[in-house]
Amino acid sequence: MLIAISENIRRIHKIVGDAWFARYPDVNWSDIKGIRNILAHDYFDIDPEEVYQICSTDIEVLKRELEKMRYDIFQS
Repeated sequence: MLIAISENIRRIHKIVGDAWFARYPDVNWSDIKGIRNILAHDYFDIDPEEVYQICSTDIEVLKRELEKMRYDIFQS
């Protein structure tokens, strides 16, 4: 799922650009977009503890910020 999330964030970024993502600074967007390449291509160098950290903690922050984005989009 992290690969899919990353890929979709990259697609959204191409549409809305840096300014939109800058409104949500609690997420390191470049890391989110970059994790796809690591998981898809550098799988021998993946640190399982880091992946666990992302899934157990960081994903909640991402979820919260995406919910804010969604709200902002539909309130505009």
